[in-house]
Amino acid sequence: MKVVKAMQSSQTIVENLMQIYLHEISEHTGQSILSNGKYDLGKYFSCYWTEAERYPYLCLVNNEPIGFALVRQLSKNHFCIAEFFVKEAYRRKSLATQFAHALFNLHSGTWQVAQLETHKIAQVFWRKTISSFTSQQFSEQWSESQPKGPMQVFSSIN
Repeated sequence: MKVVKAMQSSQTIVENLMQIYLHEISEHTGQSILSNGKYDLGKYFSCYWTEAERYPYLCLVNNEPIGFALVRQLSKNHFCIAEFFVKEAYRRKSLATQFAHALFNLHSGTWQVAQLETHKIAQVFWRKTISSFTSQQFSEQWSESQPKGPMQVFSSIN
């Protein structure tokens, strides 16, 4: 498993993975597809390749893209996972956990990771992943912003 920054030349790969991700979470978001058969990527998606405080990543296995993450820097040394996805065939093999831990190690500081209120599987994954990364040293609060739901806060000081 390898984590690489998604360069501009890889934006289409992230877009394609994002379509799968948006389809999967649509049962929680209620998002419908557009008339062109695709999901709206949102107004900030392209900003990950133009704004310094946004970081797009790909997760590769044998050079195959199996997932992506969009990381935002909220302020100095304060980060959040905006979007995170690993293809279903690669789940439950610890690859998603390894991917998340690699992201936490790439950006030293305070992290926050929020999940949709109705997405119980994501909540279980993130609590377990963050717990193993921090040796259970994290707090949980309620996020009233997007996504609305539980949010874990922790430190990844290297």
